[in-house]
Amino acid sequence: MITSLDFIRQHIKEMPPYEPILPYDVLSDELGIPVEALIKLDANENPYGPLPEVSAALASLDTLHIYPDPESRRIKKLLASYHQIPKSNIVIGAGADELIDLIMRIILQPGDGLINCPPTFGMYAFDGTLNQANLITIPRRSNFSIDLAGIEKAVEKCTPKLLFSDENRSAIKDVESHRNLIVLRTFSKWTGLAGLRIGYGVFPSEFVPMLMKAKQPYNVSIASEEAAVVVMRNIHKVESHTTSIIEQRERLFSELKQFSWLEPYPSQANFILCKVKEISAADVKQQLREQGILIRYFDKPGLSDHIRISVGTKGQIDTLITALKGIR
Repeated sequence: MITSLDFIRQHIKEMPPYEPILPYDVLSDELGIPVEALIKLDANENPYGPLPEVSAALASLDTLHIYPDPESRRIKKLLASYHQIPKSNIVIGAGADELIDLIMRIILQPGDGLINCPPTFGMYAFDGTLNQANLITIPRRSNFSIDLAGIEKAVEKCTPKLLFSDENRSAIKDVESHRNLIVLRTFSKWTGLAGLRIGYGVFPSEFVPMLMKAKQPYNVSIASEEAAVVVMRNIHKVESHTTSIIEQRERLFSELKQFSWLEPYPSQANFILCKVKEISAADVKQQLREQGILIRYFDKPGLSDHIRISVGTKGQIDTLITALKGIR
């Protein structure tokens, strides 16, 4: 007997689902704690939220009944000026997630190699599987640094088409002089616009027309572009939030080192990963969750008994540290 699943491509049926973070309202209902009392440190979101200017601009939008600009020209122009690069090298997406999928869609044939270095951003493997890539896994070292020697061997053996990098400096200015370099950025964590889903990529010029062919024509909403435009016009205010996040990250790292059962890893991001010793990482997450403090817990190869804590505000970190002192 034929079922509806018989119409689905086999590799889609075999894919594991992506596990997203639950939204505020669902968590509030589950825990019986008001939304405003939750301390959400589980998704690496910007704890300061969007600028007041963004909220005001969105409240006064009067063009929501009109389709958005398919080329997102206003924000491209501002980004080109900010980075001092040609706007013709920029593509705007519904978050960096959409751009990752678009890159794979235009580059990968089924079976083409994709080097992935877990533990890392889950969308690389997710989109690779979705686009039927041959996922070549080169695990990180025990300190989570990249295994360059392993990558070099894989490149020589498998000639993959895609490799994701974690350089500690911006390579945006290098794109024009490299035919195989792509740089992705997102407004989610940087500017507090995660809920509006807008990001951008800087690509070699010949890539851009191909990406524009493959993307949905109206992929970035009017609200998302308006918010990003307002952010770029007030970028100095956003940078003060970035400074605060870095300051609180260093403070959080120092505080976490005081717990004998935690081993925090140095971070350049807006989160700190910790190995949990002596007690269960799952118990740590659950005890904090019962108090309305949400963190991420991992129990998989390479990340067994680890927790990840997003950098919050000073007050949120104060509450977290107090709660950690009560964990048994």
